[in-house]
Amino acid sequence: MAASPHRYAQQVTEQIADTSAAAPAAPLRGLVTGYAGSRIVGFAPGVHRGLPTHHVGLIIALDQPIHLAAMPDRRQPPCSFQMLAHGLRTGPAAIVHEGNSYSVSVNLTPDGARRLLGVPAAALAGMALSLDELLGSMAAALAERLAAAPDWPARFAVLDEVLTRRAGAGEQTAAVLTHMWRRIVDSGGCVTVAELAAETGYSRQHLRTLFAREYGVGPKQVARLVRFGRSHRMLRDLARRRPPGRRVSLAEVAGRCGYYDQAHLARDWNELAGCPPSAWLVSEELPFVQDQPPDPVAPSGS
Repeated sequence: MAASPHRYAQQVTEQIADTSAAAPAAPLRGLVTGYAGSRIVGFAPGVHRGLPTHHVGLIIALDQPIHLAAMPDRRQPPCSFQMLAHGLRTGPAAIVHEGNSYSVSVNLTPDGARRLLGVPAAALAGMALSLDELLGSMAAALAERLAAAPDWPARFAVLDEVLTRRAGAGEQTAAVLTHMWRRIVDSGGCVTVAELAAETGYSRQHLRTLFAREYGVGPKQVARLVRFGRSHRMLRDLARRRPPGRRVSLAEVAGRCGYYDQAHLARDWNELAGCPPSAWLVSEELPFVQDQPPDPVAPSGS
């Protein structure tokens, strides 16, 4: 493993939240940005709000299937998956749960989607597909090995081994697209389309066409997702550290995450998460995989 996994566990009465996160092995840098594992027991049943992200994601359930009540692309009906891959999306997913969950997730860059799944990120935009549709029998074999592994570090080692073998299977993303993607991510979502156009010599319309073809969303939407992800992580971390009774400063989060002001932050949250950040802080109780601590290492292009 490239880095020691970060892990924490808590148990309150009958509730258990055992979670872990780790960075991938060095050969996967630029393709995989992190692993996370989550075992949740004894929480109240409900509907979890799956927030949008700039990653292509893999989720492998180790016991009960994942029940998706809704995805941003309304062409996808409610469905259940034992293993799924999802693309970039500009709205929340509704995940029905019984208060228990046990799964492993992998965050991929768009280049990782091409190299490891064999499809551009655009093929998954706004939707989820069964992982065995993309990986064939390899998906079931991977799930069996993950379920048999004794702990989170062992499961992450299985992912390192399997994905490293797979890394040469797909085509690489065009270099100019990879460069622009990394510029957006490395800037925290603050580089403008005009700046990207000036750097590449492409028109803004051509950039939008290239992005839509490869990623399923335009460069402006990617920047929004990157800023939103920063604000989500910061809100979560501030909420965990705040003294009892003290409110999180949304103005501080807005200023540090590249928003013009607090109103700009609130508008993006309403559009991307379907609720204002203050409502999310109050309502979100379940520590699902995507709500884990950030990866121990945040490589460029993540």
